[in-house]
Amino acid sequence: MQTPFLTESLGLLRAEGVHTALDTCGYAPWSHLQEAAQRSSLVLYDLKLMDEVRHKAATGQSNRTILENLKALSGIHIEIWIRVPVIPGINDDNGNMEAAAWFLSSLAGVRKVDLLPYHRIGEPKSAAKMDHVKTGGTLLNMKLSPGLVEGEAGIDNLHSLVRSYFKLDGHHMQFNVVGSAKLREAQAQPEQYRDLIVRAAGYSDYFCDLSPALQEEIIQRTEHAHF
Repeated sequence: MQTPFLTESLGLLRAEGVHTALDTCGYAPWSHLQEAAQRSSLVLYDLKLMDEVRHKAATGQSNRTILENLKALSGIHIEIWIRVPVIPGINDDNGNMEAAAWFLSSLAGVRKVDLLPYHRIGEPKSAAKMDHVKTGGTLLNMKLSPGLVEGEAGIDNLHSLVRSYFKLDGHHMQFNVVGSAKLREAQAQPEQYRDLIVRAAGYSDYFCDLSPALQEEIIQRTEHAHF
């Protein structure tokens, strides 16, 4: 069981003066959450949707336990940071954000609310689950914003992403490190971008030599701006 191990570890760390943080979505029995939270210096709590019907449609689960646990947690903990992943078309509407703001403003233990930009960097984990033998091999295309791989930290993060994918038994992945705005410029002024090479699907080619349909497909690929 995770709970006994977690609570014991948190208790031992706190006894040694180590700052501890509990990262949770709140979907757990209150007794388990309470025990872990009481041994944590900080609680990071995820909140996605306020409406129960919408939450169940998006996640497959009711949010009743999540909201009730957060209320109870606010009564026993004074350092709770809320994290809201802002997902376009799912929870970024004014109604949901206003409902969340009203609810959170009533909780004394909430000290901070972070709105997190949504990204799809978890795609490699999903792609790696495919049976690559049965499919004859799979190819994962990823388009990265140039700023994402700047400097040593950016290269290290990319290195970790690639190694993680293949540790999960991924088969083949390839990258285009170019923004959609740059590709649009290349479409409009091809004479200025004759040396722009992109990865299409298993091969590389000059972007301006590709068909308009393939150019558009590459532009429309999700552009990852965060790891």
